[in-house]
Amino acid sequence: MLLVLFLACDKYKIVKVDEIQDSASTEVDDGACPETVPEEYRYIWDCANDSCGGAMVYRNAVGESLADGSISVVEDWFVFDGETPCVDRFEITGAITDINPEVFNCSTCEEVFEIQWNLVDATCGWNWKTSFADQEEPPYNGYLLLDTHNSFGQRNPDDAMRVLAAPINNQNQYQILESRGTATPTSEQDGYPEDYAWSSSGDCYE
Repeated sequence: MLLVLFLACDKYKIVKVDEIQDSASTEVDDGACPETVPEEYRYIWDCANDSCGGAMVYRNAVGESLADGSISVVEDWFVFDGETPCVDRFEITGAITDINPEVFNCSTCEEVFEIQWNLVDATCGWNWKTSFADQEEPPYNGYLLLDTHNSFGQRNPDDAMRVLAAPINNQNQYQILESRGTATPTSEQDGYPEDYAWSSSGDCYE
């Protein structure tokens, strides 16, 4: 289930996509998806925007963490408004932190990074502040929480890692954007350094 705070903004509000349909289990016509959409999502994402009264937004990310605890991720935000699809790109950078993940209601999250989102390619012309706890402009500040293992200490299988992005403003108000993905160790350590890939199931912005 997509965990997103229900927030109003100037033009759009975020609606839980599972209140509309389970987009992760519904096949769609990939002919509606442009070539910029990763092939594995062309039958899954609602590129025709049939399920939303505003615009569907999907996040897709790849990146890595290093042995020193630093993290670097490229996250593309795909916008489908039924007319002209577009993509905004964020670069996420930061470092591991010892903040208690229970602060963000994720007691099962093993890794927490303090990060910034920097908008490096803005083709959509959107003001994303309502997706980032009403921070006025990038770079946006927050935390990235990864639930990499199950309750038995075994690494979660591919596409089963919970990814919680928690943008936070200077009033310590935060919101949660959830994705699912994979963390692959790149050393003998059962933690970072790791390679990452994740995507969201879609948000309806109205």
